[in-house]
Amino acid sequence: CNYHCWHCCSSGGRCRTPVVKVDVVGSNAGRLRQPDVLRAQTRRMLQDHRVRGLATEFAGNWLDFRRFEQHNSVDRERFSSFTDELRDAMRRGSELLFDSIVKDERAVLDLLHADYTFVNERLAAHYGIEGITGDHFRRVPVLDDRRRGVLGHASIHTITSHPTHTSPVRRGKWILDQLLDDPPPPPPPGNDAFREEEVGHLKTLREKLAVHRAKPECASCHDRMDPLGLALENFDPIGRWRDEEGGAAIDATGALPDGRAIDGPTELREVLGEGRAFVRCLLTKLFLYGIGREPDPGDRVALDTLSRELPREPTVADLVVAIV
Repeated sequence: CNYHCWHCCSSGGRCRTPVVKVDVVGSNAGRLRQPDVLRAQTRRMLQDHRVRGLATEFAGNWLDFRRFEQHNSVDRERFSSFTDELRDAMRRGSELLFDSIVKDERAVLDLLHADYTFVNERLAAHYGIEGITGDHFRRVPVLDDRRRGVLGHASIHTITSHPTHTSPVRRGKWILDQLLDDPPPPPPPGNDAFREEEVGHLKTLREKLAVHRAKPECASCHDRMDPLGLALENFDPIGRWRDEEGGAAIDATGALPDGRAIDGPTELREVLGEGRAFVRCLLTKLFLYGIGREPDPGDRVALDTLSRELPREPTVADLVVAIV
């Protein structure tokens, strides 16, 4: 039929796509330049099983859990339950959540608010979910509101922590960069770590951050990062929930630059889901993945327009079609 596609290649040369007419995309008639045809063909391709690559390649790079396969910085003497098998299960659970959002055409905000997750026996035990046996993954409801969406995933908590302790700064920076597309600039030279002579006498990480944030050259970024990261402090360096550390109760409160107070992952999730910032961020990340370069000023104007024109609760397919 002179219509070369993966169907023919995978079936020994016998075309198995009779519903797709050759003259739609296989000729020089120019029909693919027609917006309706282009949208239809894009959505058709998004139904292909290979779109699962979005979960491993795109989402893995966007949310940082793809490099989790080689993540070995956890102190395994202190966190003996963190095995290679648990690490792989954490990554797989995050991949499956994103894949379900795409495949089931769910709203992209479900990445923040999903009331279900994917676990096997090992990951379920890590999350405190009972009644799950076996190595195979299955979808389960999230009964603990604090575990909803990607902010409840141990893969995210672990990749944004230090080997022996959590890092509200890393976690806050990750949220600004990966979820809001608003990364802070690099720290001024010599201000990328705590100075022992300034904070050595302090007991809690919150107190140390307050001293660091008091410096004018550090405040502008840390006022944005720290409250976001502190809201996730109940998750330990490998994503287990904890109510205290070192005998002291965890304080997950913070004040955003606009004066709003947040306390814990549930309120943080609600803040991130407001407005269009998260959708705009995902649109930009998909553009970068699809085009292979950073948006230039003209692209950013176009992306701003697209984000306003998208449905109120867009799907990943809506974003991909808009970019195409």
